[in-house]
Amino acid sequence: MKFMRAHWDWLLIGAVAVLSMALVFSVNGIYDTRIDGPAYAGQISSFASGAAFSADPAVMIRLFKPLYAIIGGSLLHSTHPYAVIFGLNIIFYLLLAISARALLSLLGFSKQMSLAGTLWIITAYPLLKYGLALGTDISGWFFATATLAVGLYALKKDSLFILCLASFLGFLGATAKETGPLGLIALCVLIAWRFRRKGFKAIAVRCLAAGLPALILYAVLIAVIAGQAPSFLDWFSQNKATYGAQYHTLFKWAAIEASAFGLLWIAAARGLISRIRARACENADFLVIAFCATLPVLAWPLFISRIMFIQFLWVIPLALYGLSSFQSYAAAHMPNRAKALTACMIAAPIVFNALLFLAGARGSLFSFIGG
Repeated sequence: MKFMRAHWDWLLIGAVAVLSMALVFSVNGIYDTRIDGPAYAGQISSFASGAAFSADPAVMIRLFKPLYAIIGGSLLHSTHPYAVIFGLNIIFYLLLAISARALLSLLGFSKQMSLAGTLWIITAYPLLKYGLALGTDISGWFFATATLAVGLYALKKDSLFILCLASFLGFLGATAKETGPLGLIALCVLIAWRFRRKGFKAIAVRCLAAGLPALILYAVLIAVIAGQAPSFLDWFSQNKATYGAQYHTLFKWAAIEASAFGLLWIAAARGLISRIRARACENADFLVIAFCATLPVLAWPLFISRIMFIQFLWVIPLALYGLSSFQSYAAAHMPNRAKALTACMIAAPIVFNALLFLAGARGSLFSFIGG
């Protein structure tokens, strides 16, 4: 009992994660191949057989992000590639919960607020719909979040070694999913901004520690792949030609943004207004930089919630500021109901996402809008 009282927040996160997985798997099944599952499975098989550079073109075009294939094919030599992807995605899902909680705590949010933000992330509509399917999106979200969390911790401790660890995480993110290195990009810009008054040397040393290991490692990977497989530009061009006209429209963007965060947009708007009125926000630089670092997703060949969801790096903190503002209002005007109202505010986006997920699974209008 003492352990449960001391770690009730982690127990709650674990329980919500298990319930979320149960919901997803009950609707979509264990091996959900709606997205890129067959291609990643083929890549794992090609690595396991030693034919990494002579696979099907649909498999080869994803060779610039080979993390799952290296783990499943080269390290585990698995003959069950779907099981590898399934297992890795569950691991990355749980790790995302841990890294999200760490990042929000490092941003200065209280235990309650960090818990709320973590629950919102692990129950988000894009995560329910795509995160546990046989793709690699969940790994990109994890590595981007973990890179920022480790990077912020490194800045707090002023440790170049820990910055190098953040760089390595950024490299792994780049080998897993296109969204994976966005956390490292944000971290390097944040370093440059926060150390701008300490001179060029202070910026250069920390930016090199955060960026150089990842650049060197990925350059080596490119050197190995170059000339033997399609490039990232080939992948981008192919997808743009296939999906651009249908899925890269203003209406689709608005619908996807609405579904990606649902009710949290209301809280985020409230949070932004409260910060502007207060003329103070201790994480203003982080929020602006995270916003800018995630802008490249707007150039993706198609608007879809599993790509747009990386925006949670700035949407969730803003939503937490909105929740805090509402909590203060409730405490001042409705003190007897403040706790209950706060709990409802935390639960409402979670329930909404679950309903949207179930509605989309049944082929309703939400399925078209949700993306």
